[in-house]
Amino acid sequence: MKNKVFHILLSVVIAFALWVYVITVERTETEQTFYNVPVVIDGESVLEDRGLKITSDTELTVTLRLSGKRSVLNDLRSSDITVLADLTRITEAGKKGLSYDVSFPGDVRDSAVEVIGREPATITLTVAQWASKEIPIQTQLPGTLPEDYIIDYQNVHLDHGSVSIAGPKDVVDQIGMAKVVVDMEGRTESVEERVNIILCDSRGVPVSDVSAVTPEPYRILAKVPVLMVRDLQLVLPVTDGGGLTAQDVSVTMEYETITVGGPSSVVSRMDPVITLGTIDLSQENESFTDREYPVKLPEGVRNISGFDTVKASLELPPMKVREFTVGQKQFVFTGLPEGMKYTVRTQSLGVWIRGRETILEKVEAGQIRLEVDLSGATQTGYFPATVVVEGVSEVGVVPDPSAPNEPYEVYVAIEAKLPVVPEG
Repeated sequence: MKNKVFHILLSVVIAFALWVYVITVERTETEQTFYNVPVVIDGESVLEDRGLKITSDTELTVTLRLSGKRSVLNDLRSSDITVLADLTRITEAGKKGLSYDVSFPGDVRDSAVEVIGREPATITLTVAQWASKEIPIQTQLPGTLPEDYIIDYQNVHLDHGSVSIAGPKDVVDQIGMAKVVVDMEGRTESVEERVNIILCDSRGVPVSDVSAVTPEPYRILAKVPVLMVRDLQLVLPVTDGGGLTAQDVSVTMEYETITVGGPSSVVSRMDPVITLGTIDLSQENESFTDREYPVKLPEGVRNISGFDTVKASLELPPMKVREFTVGQKQFVFTGLPEGMKYTVRTQSLGVWIRGRETILEKVEAGQIRLEVDLSGATQTGYFPATVVVEGVSEVGVVPDPSAPNEPYEVYVAIEAKLPVVPEG
């Protein structure tokens, strides 16, 4: 009987405790403050369609004071609350105070949670008229290079010639150009680096506040070639021949020096003299003017002087040219391979000798011989002949004036010797 009474009393106590809990906790209305509730910004695309854009911070939060059942508010978190600011209400630029809507998850709404306090009551946004445009980029290269080094301005290269900018219209309207600055002080090698762009007005003066302007791209790859510069001598050697020596003739050149530029690793090793070609007096029958000789430079070396050819003139002294007919008796053959024999088909050859008139008068055809080298000859054909004038040093051989580019040649038939058959 006592146990039964005890159990009855215990049940009454538990029921009373549950009733107290429900009354004091589950059904009791209370208030609670939620801090740093994030604000969701909606309608930015509509704003941009109107040529407007928010320029103030959009990472916004608010503080909410809520009233509701204690059990509901105890389970509620700031992240469960949605605070929505609708930008479609904004139609013009300026500083705007915008109201916002607060919503809760479905099960919370059914419990009648009420917003009884907001801080701030409205959110403040700065909206600007937006604009965009393309602007050119200029390069500035301050600094002094060491002596004998220059910047190759013609080949300075940026990987973009212009930049797109977007931002508040009143700021964008001030911007007329962009510039990149590469410090060239003391440089001896070419530069290749990425540099930030600087937004400037049309005069090149940096615009003061461009923090809200977005350039694309904002960094530029700049390539600035640096050249080592040298002055080199141009020469046109003259070789003796045809009865003349270099001292007998006069050679003049349009230019005698050239300025070149290029990588120091190449230019510093170049020979100080550039040979344009050679004037072979044995091949020159008459004076000439303005004959062009090309200037050949190593790859990667620039001609700073700007000319690609040099005109030269040759003045020969008064000389006479006389033709002599040389017969087979004056042909000399050397170097015939063993086991081969030859037959000369050319009966005579006309050669031209140059010299002063008084000297030429003393030269006879018998003093002239033709030397033909048959080394390695296995087939019939023309073989070059070297003309030698014996006993007279003041004359020389020159080409046939009617065919100045043709060498002297003799036609020789080459064949193998027949084997010797022993008698008996």
